[in-house]
Parts: sequence; structure tokens; C-alpha cells
Amino acid sequence: TLEGGGQLLRNSAAYAAALQRGISICNVRGGRGTPGLRPAHLAALEALARLSSATLSGAAVGSGQVTFEAKGAAGAAVQVVDAGTGGSTMLMLQALLPMMLARSGLEGGCPVEVIFKGGTNVCSPRPFEINAPQVDYVELVLFPVLRKLFGVTLELQVKQRGFLQGGGE
Repeated sequence: TLEGGGQLLRNSAAYAAALQRGISICNVRGGRGTPGLRPAHLAALEALARLSSATLSGAAVGSGQVTFEAKGAAGAAVQVVDAGTGGSTMLMLQALLPMMLARSGLEGGCPVEVIFKGGTNVCSPRPFEINAPQVDYVELVLFPVLRKLFGVTLELQVKQRGFLQGGGE
């Protein structure tokens, strides 16, 4: 792509954390109407940095370049990832899940608990356009498939649904 879009950002940071590598991404979301990091991207990167003892630079809302240098598994047992907006909790989960699984594996299968705050059911303001996985899909499709294929136990509890203009947990 010609831009470091949100998906590229989430995946590359997740893999860098799990593999203990460094990455630098420029032109973050450069092709968007509002380029740069959005609050949900920043929340996911900061939580991922805590989980992997990473150093993070350029991490601010609106930033067009970010550097992430992972050092290894670390951090508190419970992480809170709060977008401060209705940003997609499931896209934030997408960024953290590889490191959560790696960390659990390194700790003998100990649970890694993360509380995500933001949108659980985020859709575009345009009719019939879904631009993020819905919490129901993750709970009813993705988690059972991961359980069946890899034997991992994943649990998800929705305390409150959140939508584009308001967050949940």
C-alpha cells in the first residue's frame, strides 16, 4: 500500500511485540481524510508496549510516524485499553491478541486479562457498511475457531455495548 493504514499498523506492531523486534511506520493512515494515529490506534499501541516492554516514539493522536521497539513480555496481569472514544475494541483486540497468546504461553498458560473500552459494535455512518469486526463475530466465530485449531481458551465478557458515538466495555 502507499500508506501505513490501521491494519498494517496493528499487525506489524503485534508481530514486532511477539517477535521482540522493532518497527517504524511512516505515513500512518496517510490516505485518510484525517491522517495519522486515531485514539483507538494509540490506545492499542500503548497497551501493546506495556505487554512487551516496548519503547514507543511518535505515539500521539494525529502522528504520521511511529516507532515501536519491543523488548520482551512484561507488564501487569490486567491491562486496560481505553480508546476514550467509540473506537473499535475488536480492532484493539486484534493488535493485542498475538502478544496476549505469546505471553500466556511463556507463563505456562496463565491467563492474560485485558479490559477494552470503546465501541463493541462499530459501523460506518454510511448505510450497510461495517468497517470493524463486531464483538458477536469475535465471540461466536473467531474465538471458537481459534479454540478448535490451536486449543487456546479465550473468553469474552461484554459489560456494556458501545457504538460509534459512545463506548462500551
